[in-house]
Amino acid sequence: MFRHIVQFKLLLPLLAAMILAACSGMEIRTPQHFRIQSGMSKQEVISILGPPDPTLTIAFPRRHEFSYGWTFHDIGEPYNFHVLFDAEKETVRSAMIVPFRVIVDFH
Repeated sequence: MFRHIVQFKLLLPLLAAMILAACSGMEIRTPQHFRIQSGMSKQEVISILGPPDPTLTIAFPRRHEFSYGWTFHDIGEPYNFHVLFDAEKETVRSAMIVPFRVIVDFH
């Protein structure tokens, strides 16, 4: 019986982390999820990363581009992952990871 209590205590932090991640509303992604390459189709990207966050979707009509974005955590820190597409071909032009830190100075 003592062994079962020890095993449960070891699993408790993992369970707590999983519950917090589920409640955060953000998907947890790891770098291997980002196999995105220039020239990939929009559907290929969505099949790898899932649907983009609508609040991170941006159109750049003058440049004939649009950007999809996803939010993920890496070691507890939130990041945005953006993929820039050619609007006519709907293929990847570039991708980047941006820290999700917003610094506001009211002075």
